[in-house]
Amino acid sequence: MHLADIDYQALSKKSWLHDRRTDVKLFSSALILLAVLITQNITTLVVILSILFFSLLIGKLSIKTIIHLSFFPLFFSSLFIGLLWSSNPQLGLLSLLKALSSAWIMISLVASTAYVDIFASMAKVFPSLIVDLFMFTYRAFFILIEKMSDLIRIIKLRGGYHPYHPIRNIKNISSALALLFLRAFEMNDRMYQIYTLRGYQGKLPLREEQKPLTHHDGILLLLSLGLMLGALL
Repeated sequence: MHLADIDYQALSKKSWLHDRRTDVKLFSSALILLAVLITQNITTLVVILSILFFSLLIGKLSIKTIIHLSFFPLFFSSLFIGLLWSSNPQLGLLSLLKALSSAWIMISLVASTAYVDIFASMAKVFPSLIVDLFMFTYRAFFILIEKMSDLIRIIKLRGGYHPYHPIRNIKNISSALALLFLRAFEMNDRMYQIYTLRGYQGKLPLREEQKPLTHHDGILLLLSLGLMLGALL
C-alpha cells in the first residue's frame, strides 16, 4: 500500500475511529503497545489481536489491505521469529503475535489519523527536533517499503524467487536488502538538502485540528487501559 493511499484513507474516509481525538488515539495506542510488550501470555495477545482487527474493520480497511500491510513487519522479523521457533515454538509464536499486534496498532493509528495531526499532537510533549525526526522517519519508512516491494517484484520477474529454492531466495532477498540500505543513505542525504534549500531551521510548523473530548474518547481510553491492566495480571 503506498503512502498516498494511507494518507487518503486517513483524510478522506470517516468512521468511529477517525472521529476520535488525536491525543486520545496516541495515548491509547501507547497503552496497548505497552500491553503487547509486557505480556507473556498468548491468550492475552490473541484477545488484543482480535480487538485490533475489529478496530481496523471499523476504520474501513479491507481485509486485503490489512493482510498486505501485515506482510512487511512479518517479513522483516521472520528471521528472528524463525530462530526462536526452532528452539522454542511457544516463544516463536509469542514473538509472531507481538510483531503482528505492534504492526496493527500502528496501522490503525496512521490509517485513521492524518500524520500531520499525529506529529502536531506529539509536539506538545516532545522537543521539536525529536518530532521532526519522527516525521522524516515516518515518510522515509513508507518510501523504503515501496522500494522494497518494487525490488521483490523485480526479483520475481527475473526468476530470482522460487518456492522450492529457499537458499537462493534468501541470498537474492539479502542482496535486495543491502541495496535498499544503500538507497536509504542516499535518500537521507537528498532529504537533508531539500529541506535545507526550503529554509528548514530545526522546526516544522505543525498545526492540529482540535476536536472536543467526548464520551466515545473515554470509551477508547478505558478499553486501552483495560487491555494494559489485563496484560499485567
